[in-house]
Amino acid sequence: MLLLSSAFIDTLVFRFMQAMMSPVFIIFAIILTGYLIGKINIKGVSLGSAGVFVSALIFGITFGLFWQDINAWGHNFAPYVWNSSAGEYRLANLIGWISRGRVYNRDDYGNRIMGSYEPGMLEVGAAINAFRTFGLVFFIAGIGLIAGTTFFKSFKKNAASFITMGISTTLTGMIIVIILIATGAIESPAMATGLLMGALSTTPGLSAAQDTFYNHEAIIATANGIAYPFGVLGIVLFIQIMPKILKMDMRLEAEKLKAMMDEKKGKELDIVIIKENDEKKQEDKNTANETDKIKKEKKLITVDKLGIVPIALVIVIGLLAGSISIRIGTAVVTLAATGGVLLTGLLLAHFGKIGRLSMKVPDATAKLVREFGLVMFLATVGFSGGLNFVSVLGDYPMLLLWGAIMTLAPVFVSFYIGKLVFKMDIINNMGGMTGSMTSTPGLGALIHASKSEEGGNAYAAAYPIALFTLIFVPQIILLIFGGN
Repeated sequence: MLLLSSAFIDTLVFRFMQAMMSPVFIIFAIILTGYLIGKINIKGVSLGSAGVFVSALIFGITFGLFWQDINAWGHNFAPYVWNSSAGEYRLANLIGWISRGRVYNRDDYGNRIMGSYEPGMLEVGAAINAFRTFGLVFFIAGIGLIAGTTFFKSFKKNAASFITMGISTTLTGMIIVIILIATGAIESPAMATGLLMGALSTTPGLSAAQDTFYNHEAIIATANGIAYPFGVLGIVLFIQIMPKILKMDMRLEAEKLKAMMDEKKGKELDIVIIKENDEKKQEDKNTANETDKIKKEKKLITVDKLGIVPIALVIVIGLLAGSISIRIGTAVVTLAATGGVLLTGLLLAHFGKIGRLSMKVPDATAKLVREFGLVMFLATVGFSGGLNFVSVLGDYPMLLLWGAIMTLAPVFVSFYIGKLVFKMDIINNMGGMTGSMTSTPGLGALIHASKSEEGGNAYAAAYPIALFTLIFVPQIILLIFGGN
């Protein structure tokens, strides 16, 4: 009886600890503590939502260092479970979703084939990766739906500035990579390219690098993991600190920008009214057309008042659009999930409907989706990056410095092009800068600092330009230096 009671207690302890070590529990614990970190204010500088990334990095580093010890301790209480692949009973792990990565080889045609099971970098399970994608598409869908109502008009007016900012960021980063390789500071072109993609926190760029340098996927992932944390935090801190250096109040600047836009809309409305008063017949015709328009608007079908259906539709269509790829030479051009969802959100918000189906999403819903997606994304990428951070940094300490340069140099170049060349206001300037860096956390920090959505249009305008140009960077580096 005592033996049975002891076994029952051991199983109970194990199940309780296993629940605490589950991906769902860890992610929400990261979000909870991350918001508390984000509220810390030091001389007016705070991380806001990016505090979740810091929390995730701490969790990831801790788990990366002690995951085997935690599993070993859990074996004191663990029940035996059947392992079908091994054909035997084994002790269950508390953290079964963290494992050593498999080593893959390539055949003569460049196709990936299974290699040995030698220890590689630590990898998270499918659940964490699913949460990451979930958070990313939620955030981007929210941005698209919020910015879409005014995006196209804004882009038409400022196309030259956003295109220039997007290209300048990519070009600056590529020049730094070329210099580091040419001077021997980084010997491997694949490593230098992976470092750049981490510094610019671009997932499509990372995929392009791994496809181009297909024999060096592991080293690309390693370099990307080193540069990514500063790629996130560097731009967040820049958005917090630069306005203080320039002695500008971000919230006040956002209010001025909004007031200016409202005043312009008012003037445009006055012009329309004057024109209509001058032509009475045209007025009658316009009135009749407006009446018909109102009747048609009343016939729009709203499936749910919260806007869940439009959000789901944006994500579904966006993911399908992002899966389409075009091969140009040896380069593969694709919108990826991020670009597909962003473009779909912008279009659906712009038109506001599909046939008789309303695509309008309440602001409160869109903002909730955007914020929840952001913190979910930050929690997962921070945790995954933290798992290997200490071991990788110990092997390549100088990469941290080069990665920081690759983040800061494009930021300054893009920002000062917007400021000095195009005379942009600071909100649109920083929005375009975060878009040119493809920085999801950067936009979140801008929204937090300005308490305004105004920077979303600029982000959405510069983002696709940077995304498209970044895909070709690995191809250019390979052409210049070789590497496979």
